[in-house]
Amino acid sequence: MTKRLLLLTAALFILAPAASAYGWSTAYTAMGGARVELHFTNVAPAANPGEATPVDPTINDQLKRLIAFSPAGSTIRGGIYNISEESGVIDKLKLAQARGVNIQLVQDLGDEPNLRGSSYLGTDDVHRCARSTGNSPCNGNAAGGIMHSKYMTFSKTLDGAGVVRTNVTWIGSHNQTVSSGGGAAAFNNSVTVYGDVDLYNGITNNVWTYMWNWATTGPTTSSPTWGNDFFNSPRGFVNSSISNDSLYASPEASTDLVAERLRNVTAEPGCEIRVMEMEIARRSTTSSAGDAVHQLGVLHAGGCAVAVMVSWDPVADHARISQDALDALHDTGIPVYVSCAPLHDKTILVNGTWAGDTSNRYHVLAGSHNLSEPAAHSNDELLFMLNRDPTPYNAYLQHFNGAWNTAGNHYLNLHSISSPPC
Repeated sequence: MTKRLLLLTAALFILAPAASAYGWSTAYTAMGGARVELHFTNVAPAANPGEATPVDPTINDQLKRLIAFSPAGSTIRGGIYNISEESGVIDKLKLAQARGVNIQLVQDLGDEPNLRGSSYLGTDDVHRCARSTGNSPCNGNAAGGIMHSKYMTFSKTLDGAGVVRTNVTWIGSHNQTVSSGGGAAAFNNSVTVYGDVDLYNGITNNVWTYMWNWATTGPTTSSPTWGNDFFNSPRGFVNSSISNDSLYASPEASTDLVAERLRNVTAEPGCEIRVMEMEIARRSTTSSAGDAVHQLGVLHAGGCAVAVMVSWDPVADHARISQDALDALHDTGIPVYVSCAPLHDKTILVNGTWAGDTSNRYHVLAGSHNLSEPAAHSNDELLFMLNRDPTPYNAYLQHFNGAWNTAGNHYLNLHSISSPPC
């Protein structure tokens, strides 16, 4: 790595103050007038090997609050990949159901507890995504795929200031768990958008309805008419004029939702990209030249300052990045660092010219979509974009720097996913 690149990389991590050691949130009014609340969990590495990671309830508490203030006659819809009793979210859903809230949730087949059980929410209020054993996406038919989305919509609830709001959407990287499963024991983020009928109706009609209706017929070995190519606007796509946000839903058969979004960035000096991902891997089913790793290399070569942070896998004892992805990033001069505290975000921050518009710079890519082949081509995933607004960008930058400053990050050198160990 050249001296210039080292200096450029160092600058990436001092542009914003570090976040606190605990979770935090912020609220703002989007360009189109919608209220938006961002919530972040911050954690630290376990004090000693083998000990549990400290937990941060910030995002679980936000979701429980949204559920608790949903009145009788309102509706809660959404998708759940991983939920646990200890999170308290199940209890809030049961209480909401008991007071007359209409609940319609889709749950991944492999998740336990099964919310269709009579002691939970029951068969009328929960559908399980299933094709056959070990194959549980709702909107695709890939073997081994999963329903990995994490989102809920609320027809009516209160915002964080106690104001009654309608058409509310919650999307995040955070599972509804505490001690495991990518929830409160990991760096995570979530977005709550209030009063955005475009986003609310769009995700209901273009994503959730397909999941709900298809899960009704499961388990089944039949395939949807679109096969494994769900994203085909308007199916799997939402664009809001109220919050100015966009949403993309995988699977997509031949291209990569993240890479296609990154193609909008102009590669030039002054462009900055930060990548904060639980998992990164190359694509193999189609040309790797079309994946996000390749596109990051193209942007870096053209002048963008790119830095990447991934999580550590304590079971496998290496960083959660494939060796070929690490090699490709290093070969283009992109520094890759590993967080020794659990990192579950799926976030890319872009400060650069977008679609040729020099005034259109600040974008956040978030949601459930890892940089991996299953996320692009097999799983039900949501890629959520906060567009053209420095406020959410700066909040996510603070979250990025919080992870950087508190997680004991290490530069992955020597082209080795195991060096240095956490």
